Amino acid sequence: MTDKATYDVFISYSRKDTAIANQVVAALERAGITFFIDRQGIGGGMEFPAVLANAIKHSTIFLFLASRNSYTSKFTQSEIVYAFNKMAKQDIIPYIIDGSTMPDELEFTFSAINWRRIEDHPIDTVLIDDILTKLGRQRRAESRPAQSDTAATGTTTTAGPAPARIVYKPHWLSTIAIKIGYASMELLGASSIVFLLAGEVNRLLCLFLLAFSICGFICLRYISRGSKTAYYALAATLVLLSGIGLLVEGFFGVILFLILLMIPFAIFTLLLRVKHNGHSLFEQLR
Repeated sequence: MTDKATYDVFISYSRKDTAIANQVVAALERAGITFFIDRQGIGGGMEFPAVLANAIKHSTIFLFLASRNSYTSKFTQSEIVYAFNKMAKQDIIPYIIDGSTMPDELEFTFSAINWRRIEDHPIDTVLIDDILTKLGRQRRAESRPAQSDTAATGTTTTAGPAPARIVYKPHWLSTIAIKIGYASMELLGASSIVFLLAGEVNRLLCLFLLAFSICGFICLRYISRGSKTAYYALAATLVLLSGIGLLVEGFFGVILFLILLMIPFAIFTLLLRVKHNGHSLFEQLR
């Protein structure tokens, strides 16, 4: 950490744990604690980008949201290594958020550090108080949660600048691709239901297309939230449907699937890779 920190807390987490990360962010904001969080996958295709390294160097505390997801994330692993090289151990907080068991290598890394578990250290009370203690501050009276075991002191402290977020927006073409994907799944689902009721097309094929439209819609929802797993799941579903098309409709069925599904998916992938400020939406998937 440098002499003058830009942020109070650097939050290291897996994008799959965004829901809990949002709870932490909200609690930090209420307590007037400034923070850095990578909302849109600044890392991209780089091993460890300078913007994250700079944010860690200019943060007082490194908060690692430990979970099954973050244990396997190459981004959080890089952030942890860099934090240990640049910060004092007492300024690093491993916070286990899902009751998981920490892998041996990470357990060794954090062996000299006090871990915290979400079930024993609630976000709004114990975790925030621990962070404020490390920062040498007291909780603002208006930010104290209304709980029977937490009495307000009446002491008000003023925090530094407004909480910081760094957000990189995807290219507008990528955003349009996601919206077109949603519309396509809705159209495919509706068409499948119409053909199924009309009975003029193979019923089994209609059912598979309907199932795909539902799965595709769900996958797109998670892709838009930053899940690379959902992207691969969508690709795998397309391949599976091509195989079903071969069994149900023969060679013509495969050609039909390629035209109606695989080619649009390829275009969708290319649009996700369009870069904006040096970063693409595809690179932001974690």
